[in-house]
Amino acid sequence: MPTDSRFYFFGAGALYGLDNTQVLPTPVKFGTVQEVSVEFNHPNKDLHGGRIYPVSQGEGTASIKCKAKLAKIDAKLLAALFFKETPATGEIKGVEDEAGTIPNTPGPYTVTVVNGANFHTDLGVRFAATGLPLAKVAADPATGQYSVSASGVYTFAAADKQLQVVIDYLYTAAATGSTITLTNRRMGIAASFKAVLFGIMDGKHLTLILNQCVTNKLGMPYKQEGFLEMELDWEVQGDAANLVGQLSLSS
Repeated sequence: MPTDSRFYFFGAGALYGLDNTQVLPTPVKFGTVQEVSVEFNHPNKDLHGGRIYPVSQGEGTASIKCKAKLAKIDAKLLAALFFKETPATGEIKGVEDEAGTIPNTPGPYTVTVVNGANFHTDLGVRFAATGLPLAKVAADPATGQYSVSASGVYTFAAADKQLQVVIDYLYTAAATGSTITLTNRRMGIAASFKAVLFGIMDGKHLTLILNQCVTNKLGMPYKQEGFLEMELDWEVQGDAANLVGQLSLSS
């Protein structure tokens, strides 16, 4: 009797990317994949006579479009497979609502933020009691104003002495994390990778290999209540041997 080759599949599977620009690429696993979509599109071209329905059809240009939603953020994956950049060690961190009190007379009327030694970018100051923002000036602030140095020293007006403020800013951490510098590359340079998707259920395997993929969209939807699930889209090309890939299924 013939065997039944049909089976069910559940879940998003495991997804990997291999950078085609590298001679010996290190496989990168897409972390905590929520969803993977692969769409094969083979539109036909119609030949019409004098009637409403075609008398013949021929296959035209085809496309394979994919997208994956992933919850684990991976700098190496984003750098290699989308931005086409090399990440550097070090990160930029943010601080929100760091508390400070403007000193009393005789001053100086300054507040140095905790991470002033690695200060990166000022993101504003507000009065703690009212939430009203102070206006930034280059120097010599009047009441309701402030200035800030490259080392994170905030200077205020004598008229605002003893008032409490909250400060937002960015600072750098050289020994942790990764930073991808986004350059304005010339057009025509696209990141290319091999995608491998596989899954197992009840001992049955489904494996899809796509030899040459080019990313074209990265979505980063931040939510008030929910995890950031990045969406990476890519399209598939034929490789140098005119092969697109392989689809393998258990029997």
